[in-house]
Amino acid sequence: EDLSTNADVKVLFKPYAGFDIPESGNGYIIKDVKRTPDDTEPETQIRENGTLTFTVIPNEGNEFNALGRLEVNGYDCISGKLVDESQPITGCDTVESVKNPEGSYTITIKDVTGNISLTAESHILEKVKAKKATCIEEGNIEYWVCNDENCPNGTRKFADETGNKALSDGEEIIPVDKVNGHDYSQSKVTFQWSEDGSVKAYVICSHCGEKKEVGCTVTQEEGIGTMTFTATVIFNNQTFTDARTVNCTNSWADTVLRVQATASKKSMKLKWNAVPNADGYVIYWNKCFAQNSFKQIKVINSGETLTWTHKNLKKNSWNKYYVKAYKEIDGKKHFIKKSNEIHLATKGGPYTNVKKLKSSVSKVTLKTGKTKTLKITQTYAEKNKKLVTHMRPLTYTTSDKKVATVTSKGVIKAKGQGSCYIYITAYSGVYTRVKVTVK
Repeated sequence: EDLSTNADVKVLFKPYAGFDIPESGNGYIIKDVKRTPDDTEPETQIRENGTLTFTVIPNEGNEFNALGRLEVNGYDCISGKLVDESQPITGCDTVESVKNPEGSYTITIKDVTGNISLTAESHILEKVKAKKATCIEEGNIEYWVCNDENCPNGTRKFADETGNKALSDGEEIIPVDKVNGHDYSQSKVTFQWSEDGSVKAYVICSHCGEKKEVGCTVTQEEGIGTMTFTATVIFNNQTFTDARTVNCTNSWADTVLRVQATASKKSMKLKWNAVPNADGYVIYWNKCFAQNSFKQIKVINSGETLTWTHKNLKKNSWNKYYVKAYKEIDGKKHFIKKSNEIHLATKGGPYTNVKKLKSSVSKVTLKTGKTKTLKITQTYAEKNKKLVTHMRPLTYTTSDKKVATVTSKGVIKAKGQGSCYIYITAYSGVYTRVKVTVK
């Protein structure tokens, strides 16, 4: 207080030490960065012994919409535990994490003493619409499911779109609404026609409104430039009929439209056979697990163009397609044929597709009533990969049920004298056939 003599003052300066602040990465964004103190340069660093706060969110554009992994300096910010209980937090005194309502996390790192390590992964959640329980079938609440490779522990289900509320196994299920089973006794038959002349018939449960498909027979009558389809259903001792007339030419009647595809990493090349007198083709697509219907993605305005490549797909994505052939009459498109439905995975993941089928026999001769089981060899497009599992691997169809039938397991049964073909088709659209002669 009363300095009357000279004094020596020594000031010890400690060299500046700073550590880089984490930056946004693939699938996540870092924002709202706050440094304490905030008076040091560069602004991309936090000084030694400082406190750093920031928020981590899934990336914009909704390509990723939930964080599945978030670790900072050995601390698991999602579970609130150490990543390895035997190893302490590194590079700081403490790490605190707060999960925000929209699914982001606010991280606070106190007393920073070393480099900051951040590992984050985001995953995509797909919405599953709510479905009411029926008389004999379970329903489900609205929920979101994660199927991508970044999702921890495989497939997970959530009650909200941000992945905040995880559902335990079966928690999304609504039990059966236990009435005395469906009651269709008072129902009339309703018919649902497609533009190509195919039809489905339904009856409706009086308890829950559930539709049930019933079998119907369809007859065809050719006219000049038209085809009339008449559907008949016998239900509850009553006969119900309905008819539709389609404009067409007769030459396409016996043609089967078949589509197949070859997958690349980010594209799918489709090809199909020609339908006589078709003026063009329309291609429909959607993701394999999408809840909504197929989308029209391409119109081919030429009956001679029989290939098209779907580009800008994501690698390791599952896609489904079908093709319709049309005839243009009076300026309007009239669909005359619909192809098989195909399902394929793009390259870049653990799954592959079938590129070739081979039967152990090319022709079979049977007596009426006898059977023969086909043996089919599948060649994969990529070795050491798995096939897509949500589709039946092979389908079997006959060109003439009066000559021979075939089961879903490839068992041919001779029915009557004549010849026909058994077609074996993979979910990718590739097929082979076996000629059957019944004596």
